Amino acid sequence: MPTRKISVTVDEDLVDALQGRVGARGVSAFVSRAIRHELEREELSELLADLEEILGPPDKELLAEAAAAFDRVEQAKKPRSRRRSA
Repeated sequence: MPTRKISVTVDEDLVDALQGRVGARGVSAFVSRAIRHELEREELSELLADLEEILGPPDKELLAEAAAAFDRVEQAKKPRSRRRSA
């Protein structure tokens, strides 16, 4: 894929954290992935807004059921403490 060099201004603490994580040579790849990720999130937000306009807002009861299901999944992922035999 063709690339183009751009100049951006970023908070110093973010630059330090980024370089600490990926090194000086990995910054461009990381920033490209971050931009791509954020653009995808914005597209999804637009899609959800379009769906809500067409179908109306989500049912609050279904949202509560979905939240409870996600909570159960998160609880199931947590390691269980082992019982010690005496």
